[in-house]
Amino acid sequence: MRKGTPKDEAEHRDPGAISVFEALKRGFPAEVPIQIPIRSTDFVALNCDRFLLELNRPIKWSDFPERVLKALRASSIRWEDLPQTLTARLRVFVDDWIDTGLTKEGAEDPRTRDLTRAPLACYAVQEFASQQKSWLQPAPGGLRLNLPGEGWEQLTDQVAKANRLFSLFLMCGWRSRLAKCRLPSCGRYFALNHWKRVYKRGPVCPTCTRIRSAQSAVLGTSKARKQAEGALYSLVARRFGRKTSRYVNWHQDPKFRSEIVDFLNKQIMRTDSLRRVYRRPLTGKWLSWSKNRDGIENAAKGVIRAES
Repeated sequence: MRKGTPKDEAEHRDPGAISVFEALKRGFPAEVPIQIPIRSTDFVALNCDRFLLELNRPIKWSDFPERVLKALRASSIRWEDLPQTLTARLRVFVDDWIDTGLTKEGAEDPRTRDLTRAPLACYAVQEFASQQKSWLQPAPGGLRLNLPGEGWEQLTDQVAKANRLFSLFLMCGWRSRLAKCRLPSCGRYFALNHWKRVYKRGPVCPTCTRIRSAQSAVLGTSKARKQAEGALYSLVARRFGRKTSRYVNWHQDPKFRSEIVDFLNKQIMRTDSLRRVYRRPLTGKWLSWSKNRDGIENAAKGVIRAES
């Protein structure tokens, strides 16, 4: 289990909060938030992997949280109508909280997430807090917040279990690292490696990142091959353009075919961009493909028009 560090606690501390000792002296003024230094190891054995495992469990389409969230925010559904399964309900709370970090332009900044602007998530925490008997206990570093001894796994009520698990998650130092893949085809939850930055098009999970990289590589290879083919057509057209235009069946002449292939192979060896695409020497079969013959003839027509 990952332990909370003083640095993590300082980063997530409310700048307007006061210490518990100061609050005791002031009589707990209602207008001042109280910041209690809490470490995740003090109250629950909840780590990021376990939480992500629960979030990414398959759910029914009828419980899909995006649809439920849209209906809730449009005031067309009641709190009681939220999905009753643990994973679906947990996703509703997490999405409500994560979406507070979105900008009007569609960018996402995990540092700007605000629980107070997530009404569903806030209500889940309030429901959990109203049913708990928590207390403060003196500790070497100050005060420690104690929660009931039973773990969230032991609860049988899915609604109470979701409220408790989400509330405990918010008290973990790694909560800001949680993200949701913004690709419409994915939507998987994962842990960010860099959460102190703005994601202009939203964060993307590692799996989708690898897929997009592979797709980009395929597109780049296809583009490079088309450019190389065009370059070969132009080379043949400039060197043999008049002859290919004069004879209809020029590609059936073995001697002429060999002359063209030998010429192209020499040009390929001299040009890095061509050599990267054509790693093996061309043969007469290359000229047998109608695509390449048509490309050469069209390029030859362009050369002849330019010279006339």
